[in-house]
Amino acid sequence: LSDIPSIHRMTIDRAVDRKGGIKELTIMLNDVPHSYYDFVRGITAYCRKKPQRLEKVMEYMTSHPEASPSDIIEFVSGQEDFFENAAPYSGAEE
Repeated sequence: LSDIPSIHRMTIDRAVDRKGGIKELTIMLNDVPHSYYDFVRGITAYCRKKPQRLEKVMEYMTSHPEASPSDIIEFVSGQEDFFENAAPYSGAEE
């Protein structure tokens, strides 16, 4: 976090420390070029589950301002806890 400019660090701190963090993340996601509704919805749903997720995603976006929706999705889907909230798979074949 030390390499993130202080103005962005304050944004991340405010987002993580107060209830409005998801609102601030939503604004950031909507500002991404070629952003779309399901992208914003999916990333915010992932971040609502744990405050650490919100902080990681905001840090990634702040340090990669050129990131596309695909880049952000790739980052999120690469997180160790990405599949924690997935629906259980029964293994039964149809």
